[in-house]
Amino acid sequence: MPELVTSSCAVYKNKNPATDDQDNVKAHLALAISQNRLYNIVDMQTFEVGDVRLQATYTPGHTDDHMAFIVTNNNADVAVDERLLVTGDLVLGRGTTIVYDLQQYMNSLDRVLGIRPTMLLPGHGPIISGSKDDTPNAVRVIEGYIAHRNMREQQIIAVLASSPPNAPPIPRNGGWRLEEVTSAVYTDITDPRIIIAAQNNTRLHLNKLLFEGRVNTDGDLWMFVN
Repeated sequence: MPELVTSSCAVYKNKNPATDDQDNVKAHLALAISQNRLYNIVDMQTFEVGDVRLQATYTPGHTDDHMAFIVTNNNADVAVDERLLVTGDLVLGRGTTIVYDLQQYMNSLDRVLGIRPTMLLPGHGPIISGSKDDTPNAVRVIEGYIAHRNMREQQIIAVLASSPPNAPPIPRNGGWRLEEVTSAVYTDITDPRIIIAAQNNTRLHLNKLLFEGRVNTDGDLWMFVN
């Protein structure tokens, strides 16, 4: 493990019990604390290195403490019409990311979409740049993430609004089990490992809908609220 904390650096981070108690993280945090160099990072906080300015943007969803960074150039003599966004694990260079809280995650996507970035610098995968028909590819990717999640949500709602299988537990009262919703939405998946991932994704959507008051639960049954 490389030395992440030295006598010449300051450490800025959000508190996250899920990771802060891991041995390697705990050791680095303890060293930073012993040197009075550990600081909490807050939304919209700015950092400047030469002509480069980074603005922290709170984007929870992948984790509770996730931050993205807007990168701009402070040099007034340099005419640069670029809105760079360091996305970390919010948006990847390819594929989709792991989500902890979908409701928060969708809000974070909406927030960074409002920035209209011209380039994405993800934590994994290639840089996303360029444009098509005057729309930055960075914006297109974020819009694609949002559209995909919204499409999946509508599929789940359509399943919950239909009659559930005639199987235990009885009476159903219109309720669907998680596994049944997943099978009805992900009809082309047969690999057990992928089915588990699909069930986790379905659960994220159901919990978001529950938070929004659009579904109810009764034991292990999920019911659409008309």
